[in-house]
Amino acid sequence: MNRFRSFYREIIHSQDLDLALATMNKDKLERGQMVFVSAEGWFEELMLEYLTNAAHPKELKAAAMRIFRKSRSEGATLTLGETKRQLVKNRPQIARGYFSEFFMVGHIPENAQRFGVLLSAMEVTIKKTTPC
Repeated sequence: MNRFRSFYREIIHSQDLDLALATMNKDKLERGQMVFVSAEGWFEELMLEYLTNAAHPKELKAAAMRIFRKSRSEGATLTLGETKRQLVKNRPQIARGYFSEFFMVGHIPENAQRFGVLLSAMEVTIKKTTPC
């Protein structure tokens, strides 16, 4: 964490990227390496990981079962099939919600336009991978 602190402290004070990188590199890592990823790249990687694992149809079935059992215990009358259909129906909206949170659209509205191409691409990916 010291490397990040020193990098951001220097970039904020000097607004000199080369100086900030040099300052950060004074602190050596004990292991591993630094990796720089754009916000777009990181969001895309996270969303693809989510779609591959947590939002995969098999996981959606398990999630539907958990929600179904909990809602039944609370007196809801939804069937397991209805619960599954609702999860699949909501799946295309996942990207928009995570996008707004990740890119802080509520605080920085212009980010919606700045990163909008990425959102559109993620929505297409979700539609392609959503079961009918």
